[in-house]
Amino acid sequence: MPGLARALASLAAVFALCAVGLPASAEPQSDTVEGTLVDVVIESDGHGEADEAQVIVSEDGEVAEVEGEALEDIESGSTVSAEVEGSEVQSATVVAAAEETTAVAAHHAYVVTISDTSTTGSVALADAVANAEYAADYWVTEARGAISSFDVADSTTLAWDGSCSANYQSLWTAAAAEFPGVSFSSTGNHLIVYTPEGCYTSGYYPYAGIAMVGPSLHYGGTVQIAKLGPATVVHELGHNLGLGHSFLTWDSGSAEYFGVYGPQALSVSTFPAGGLDAAYRYDLGLPGSSAQTQELQVDDAASETTVVTIDQTTATGGTNAVRLVDPSDGSEYFLEYRSGRGVDSSAFYSYFGYYLNAYSHAMRYETGVVVSRTHEPGLSDNEIEILGVEDGTTLWSSFEDGETYSAGDLFTMTVLSTTSTTATLQIVTNPTATGEPVDEPAKTATSVRANARSAAYGKSVRVTVAVSGTEGDGGDVTVTDGASTWTQGVDGDGKATFWMPRSWEPGVRTLSVTYEGTSTREASSTTVEARTTKAKAKIKVKVASSSAVSKGERSTFAVTVAGPYRASEAGKVAVFVNGKRVSRWVSLHRSGTVYRARVTSRALPKGRVTIKYASRNDFLGSRAQSTRFRAR
Repeated sequence: MPGLARALASLAAVFALCAVGLPASAEPQSDTVEGTLVDVVIESDGHGEADEAQVIVSEDGEVAEVEGEALEDIESGSTVSAEVEGSEVQSATVVAAAEETTAVAAHHAYVVTISDTSTTGSVALADAVANAEYAADYWVTEARGAISSFDVADSTTLAWDGSCSANYQSLWTAAAAEFPGVSFSSTGNHLIVYTPEGCYTSGYYPYAGIAMVGPSLHYGGTVQIAKLGPATVVHELGHNLGLGHSFLTWDSGSAEYFGVYGPQALSVSTFPAGGLDAAYRYDLGLPGSSAQTQELQVDDAASETTVVTIDQTTATGGTNAVRLVDPSDGSEYFLEYRSGRGVDSSAFYSYFGYYLNAYSHAMRYETGVVVSRTHEPGLSDNEIEILGVEDGTTLWSSFEDGETYSAGDLFTMTVLSTTSTTATLQIVTNPTATGEPVDEPAKTATSVRANARSAAYGKSVRVTVAVSGTEGDGGDVTVTDGASTWTQGVDGDGKATFWMPRSWEPGVRTLSVTYEGTSTREASSTTVEARTTKAKAKIKVKVASSSAVSKGERSTFAVTVAGPYRASEAGKVAVFVNGKRVSRWVSLHRSGTVYRARVTSRALPKGRVTIKYASRNDFLGSRAQSTRFRAR
């Protein structure tokens, strides 16, 4: 769940615990990590733009966040063996490709609540189980038979004082250990961890929820719920089932989470999730989705008019969607009728007159025909866009009797009439075709979409650009940041990738992106926000030769903190065990190119030692580093 959006990467770094311990030697050492590589989505509580991460889940359920170019071409769900230094993957080998899943399978939820006396708002186990059962029942209904059953197989409460200091990796690892022998990958098993809401309201968790994104419908996965809401678990389980987010897109902008009709949009107040979008039903291949979807072909040479009556999108029989494919780029368009009935009867959009104020617009959601799009260049395969129309400062996202939506030269759709359960549509494909040859055709319109993936200071922000309407005709794209420009040609699919300077200081830049056009293609442009976050500190820990790490003993640790470029590592460090500080905060002092400190603990309680670094500079973020040392 952009302003606040990409800040999640920076904020999450404050709490990140490195899952691979650093050795005591001064030289970096790579460890081998084996398990399943899975994508993770970190929701934005501000409903800006979600952040993304990757984890490797070992057979015993240990979760380690990883990153690096070595993972770019590896499919989520693959079993890998990776050489990892800190969290950076140096090399990775695919041991087994992602497995195909069965068409129908039973699913099971395993629910864990964290009871923490050091904060407020611990979720009662009975409430968590009821919440998970509600979400499971929703997905049994919306999967249309693909999920044969979805129960809460087991549940428990985990006592953990100081849990707010733990990150999602530690939470998932500890919770999974409560169910030995249960795998949460490739099995249809889902681990749902409810953390105390005091951790969220106090700012420890700068996100509403986190979930693994399953590579297929029956994969399974893990979820952390930081901010409880009626549609939150439904949404996060949607990620486990392989779904991304629902956007609201209009001519001049796009807003992640704001396609507020189905479950993968933002959760509005206490409203439950609406029914699963037609585009998602079709792309998941749910039973009956193909038979209930009328396909319309677009003839490149001629215009065709079709009148079709569709049932409400929640109907389980008849035709309840129309699908068209843009032959120029493969993007799919779906038309469906949201009637406000069935599972949609309590959804936000069914309450006439309600709207959302965001992105300088009044966003209106009402009953009517909704147009959505998938597989648009620049959009992830598991995301959908609800296509709206801008009228001054109002955005309309559905169409009622007599209203028309135009998808340019691809099609126009007019709502001829509606009843309480059906809508009759007139669809004109290739509406501008005349069937007559034109000696000098007018330039083809183009549109530009750009996405900037945030990067830590010292790394390059990647800007990906997709130009629709080029049809292999080429042309150049220019990215501008103040007086600096970068230009390159688009490939045959109209795409170009830029890597921005690694020296960009932390902050947000608004970049201008322009497609220059060609003799047959019009120029077009857009803007995109690029965010550079604070870098992760590299922390190394040794135990002083005269010291031992034992329960009840005082131990002295030699801590070294380093950062990239000119990032001053100034700050303080302290020793923590089980989320509790067991030493004073000690200031780091400069020693050559790094900063060092010796920290002596009080009598150590039983548990793993964590070093926390509190940064005092603009380039390096605070973080917590789990060590290999454990007091026993």
